[in-house]
Amino acid sequence: MNKNFVEIEIYGTTIKINVSKDIGKDYLYKLATMIEEKMVEVGNFIPEADPLKVAIITLLNIADENFQLKNKLYQYEKTIEDVEKKISFVE
Repeated sequence: MNKNFVEIEIYGTTIKINVSKDIGKDYLYKLATMIEEKMVEVGNFIPEADPLKVAIITLLNIADENFQLKNKLYQYEKTIEDVEKKISFVE
C-alpha cells in the first residue's frame, strides 16, 4: 500500500499524517494554516491557557462556524425550493 505522509506543524506540535491522494498535500497545508491562525487568535485572547485548552476552544469555534454555515445553507436551499415551487405554479 502506498503511503503519502505529510508532516505539519500546528501551534508548536508537529504531526505526521497519511494523506489520501484525493485530498492532496496543498489542501492539508491550507487546513493546517487555517487552524494555526485560529489557535494563535485564541492563544492571544487567553495567553495563560495550555495548548490543549487552546485546541479545544479552537475546535469549538470551528464547529460553531461549521454548524452556522450548514444552517445557512439549509435555509438557502429551502428558499430556493420555495421559489422553484412558486415558479412551477406560474408555468
